[in-house]
Amino acid sequence: MRLLEVLAALSLATDLGSGFAPEKGLRTCVAAVAIARQAGLDDDGVRVVLQTSLLRALGCTAFASENAWHFGDDLAFQRDLHTLDPSDPESFARFGAWAGEARGAELRAHFVAIAATVGPQAGQASCEASRDLGTRLGLASEAVAALDQVAERWDGTGFPGVARGEGLTPAARILHVAEQAVLAWQGGGPAAALGVLDRRSGGQFDPGLVTMVMGAPDSLLAALSVGDPLGVVLDVEPPPRPTVPIGALGSLCEAFADLADLKSRYTLGHSRGVAALAARAGGLAGLQDEAVERLRLAALLHDVGRTSVSTSIWERPGRLSAGETDQVRLHPYWSERVLVRAPALAGLGPLAGALGSELQRRGAVRHRRGGPLPVHDDQAGPVPVGEPLQRVAARAHPFLADGARVRAAPGHADVLPRRPVLPVRPDLQFRPRPQRARADGLAVLDPRHGPELGARERVRYLPARAGRDAV
Repeated sequence: MRLLEVLAALSLATDLGSGFAPEKGLRTCVAAVAIARQAGLDDDGVRVVLQTSLLRALGCTAFASENAWHFGDDLAFQRDLHTLDPSDPESFARFGAWAGEARGAELRAHFVAIAATVGPQAGQASCEASRDLGTRLGLASEAVAALDQVAERWDGTGFPGVARGEGLTPAARILHVAEQAVLAWQGGGPAAALGVLDRRSGGQFDPGLVTMVMGAPDSLLAALSVGDPLGVVLDVEPPPRPTVPIGALGSLCEAFADLADLKSRYTLGHSRGVAALAARAGGLAGLQDEAVERLRLAALLHDVGRTSVSTSIWERPGRLSAGETDQVRLHPYWSERVLVRAPALAGLGPLAGALGSELQRRGAVRHRRGGPLPVHDDQAGPVPVGEPLQRVAARAHPFLADGARVRAAPGHADVLPRRPVLPVRPDLQFRPRPQRARADGLAVLDPRHGPELGARERVRYLPARAGRDAV
């Protein structure tokens, strides 16, 4: 399978985690490649631009808990932050509009008050997550480096504020132009796309790059209007096109899982733990080894759609509103939709979506309660593993057992013990805690571990888990 197919699926998840509809990353990638070709970059340079623009938001979940704490809705905050130009009073006046006029003014004042202290922390956490996940996903080293500069600006006033002007990589400069052109085009068409380039030239954007694009805009405008951005992205990848051995798919799925689990302070290791339990349940159900591995991979991916729901909902104590509950119930659907769009992962999509629904103990958004999950054994055909999976997971997984914290079982939150909301502590240092050993040989992560870690410590914890089946 092609590596780019897997990366394209992941870009859809990062779109959701940034508050955008799916395909924003794909469209940015198409536009960025068009600009790169217009600028005369060779194939290696175009590949770096493609990977950087496709996964621009790879670290989008690293600071989600803190963003929800400060601004109420981390998805709305991320969406506004992507289009914010602090040097433009009109742009800044629109920031926080999701919260209403009065609250929006308070959020703008709060943003200004904490930007100098919290901003660098957010940038560092996001960059660390991007570097870790990007390296594990097999991105080019130049693309991983460019991901550190996705929030920088030509004039040096971006985050983390360590690069400016010619010190920015070509991939980062092209990404800045392409992304804002896509967002403006979606809101106002070609005139808006070209208008934002003109207004931000010399501020956010490389003025030389803007001059080149504005001098011959047809290539960019054609890229903005493509009907099938996924197909175009797969077509424009320059040779050689990297592939992924089937045996390496597990490590890529673990990167997906870690991206989703960073969404909340309370879900570190959740997807890896569910995968270990799912594999155990598959063994109890009598599946062959190949089917057990397929079940494990789907379990790693079952919560990718978690990024579509605000962290303020995942971490809120007490009951959710009807609308919020519907958002939680729909997140397995988004897990499935993200996966089925990528040819390399399409076969795992229905199973991942069904697992997510099963673990909510609500039947399914699309799969009937009590029906067999779509796991196939070559000898026995469809195998109903839902019951052993649900039994083992409910008994053993500490995160699933705390519905007041992780909305894996929204109907049970009112009968489970609740803990007080813990304050966000980005200053806390990482101190690994020993895991508790269970009689059946599985390790259990102390559920108090994640909430006590700051954002950078949570990111650093993920690689520390590699190589062990923590639950």
